[in-house]
Amino acid sequence: KGVLDIPVTARLVEAAFPGHVVWSIWGHGDAEQALHTAIAAEGVAHCVHYRGWAAPDRIADVYRDAHISVVPTRSCFSEGLAMTVMEA
Repeated sequence: KGVLDIPVTARLVEAAFPGHVVWSIWGHGDAEQALHTAIAAEGVAHCVHYRGWAAPDRIADVYRDAHISVVPTRSCFSEGLAMTVMEA
C-alpha cells in the first residue's frame, strides 16, 4: 500500500535527526523489489532495513522490540481497519 512512502519519510527524518531513527520494515508483497529500489534511491539503506515476512509466533516480539508502528496507508487505498494496527 503506502510502503514506498517510508524511504522518502526516512530520508527526511534522517536529515533532521541523523542517526537517531532505524526503520525495520516487516512483511512481503508485490512492492518488494520497488521497495529495495526506493531504499537505495533515497540513500537510506543504513537506516531502513527490510526484514521480510515474520512468522506468526514472532509478531509479538517484533512489536515488543519497536518503539512505534507505522502503517503507511492513504485515503486512495480501499482498506478498513488494518489488522497490523490492532496487533501493534
